[in-house]
Amino acid sequence: FIYRCKKMIISVAHDKGGVGKTTTATNLIIELSKLVEVSALDIDPKKHLTRFLSRRKDDKIKLLDFETVQELRTILENNEGVLVIDVGGMDSDITRNAIAFSDKIITPLADSMIELDGLNEFKKVIQSLQKANPDLKSTVLMHRVHPNTNISTNSDIKLIHNYVSSNHDVFDIFETVIRYRAVYKLAYASNSSVCEIDKNSAASKEIRQLIKEIGF
Repeated sequence: FIYRCKKMIISVAHDKGGVGKTTTATNLIIELSKLVEVSALDIDPKKHLTRFLSRRKDDKIKLLDFETVQELRTILENNEGVLVIDVGGMDSDITRNAIAFSDKIITPLADSMIELDGLNEFKKVIQSLQKANPDLKSTVLMHRVHPNTNISTNSDIKLIHNYVSSNHDVFDIFETVIRYRAVYKLAYASNSSVCEIDKNSAASKEIRQLIKEIGF
């Protein structure tokens, strides 16, 4: 493990549901576990990540659990490795604690103007938490983008980039783009990452690029 001692809390978070948080989290957790010691935390009430990892039965990934906000804070305060959190699509004390303790916040977002309304609501959450941590920012991850979409000319994507630029105190944006590909559903159904399905696929390159951007 090259990065055995690396310490980082990564939250995949957005108020809006159905944006690809669990898809992002599962692929990150599996691939990061091949580089670092990884723990996972599922605070989404739907518990898709928990069921996924329970089916996978991977000894290299430690699935953590808690019952109270204080227990969650204890986990976050004492984290010593890489912890990836699948944050539920709702605003609560639990989600705010997870976000507040994060070193990296990843916010998946589809290429649609409708998504900007949800992002604007999530901005209020980040701004509220910045009162205690002024350095807190979220990085937008363009997700489920059609494979044929031209990133440089698509009008909705341009608007999203402009929104992020005009709110640079709250948001950044990844260069990596996760495009809509059937292999992501296949990977989830088979308790795998897209890299394990086909290490040379376009989806695998996307995940590896994302991991590199995060800092691994």
